[in-house]
Amino acid sequence: MLSLLLAAALVTAQATTPAVQAPDTPAGRALTEFVDSFNAGGQARQTWVETRTTLAEASRGNILKMDAQVLQQYGPMSLLRVVSSTPEQVVAIVKHGKADAHGHLTIDVEPTAPNKVVNMRMRGATPEEVKGGAGK
Repeated sequence: MLSLLLAAALVTAQATTPAVQAPDTPAGRALTEFVDSFNAGGQARQTWVETRTTLAEASRGNILKMDAQVLQQYGPMSLLRVVSSTPEQVVAIVKHGKADAHGHLTIDVEPTAPNKVVNMRMRGATPEEVKGGAGK
């Protein structure tokens, strides 16, 4: 009975933890779209890459192939923290669901509508960046 109560308390605590939201800016919206389309994979990701980025057609296939491999190996990603944000750029720490893998993601968008993604860079996040101490 005690373990059931502890499990219920943990589920309740997790359910009440607020989700991290991207800023309501062109770059923040691009971050949300990036994560959502990555997690959906397949056609949703392909459509996002084709319509919401300025990536050259020649590089799209490689990006989509790498995305599919990362999604399969590490699982869906969630937004852990926004490090910095301007209307044209957002830097965030993301976490993958299947592993304790964290990424440092930077997204740059066009300064004018439709604010397509012009550059996106992802690398492994350092332990300091994951904890939130880097750059302060």
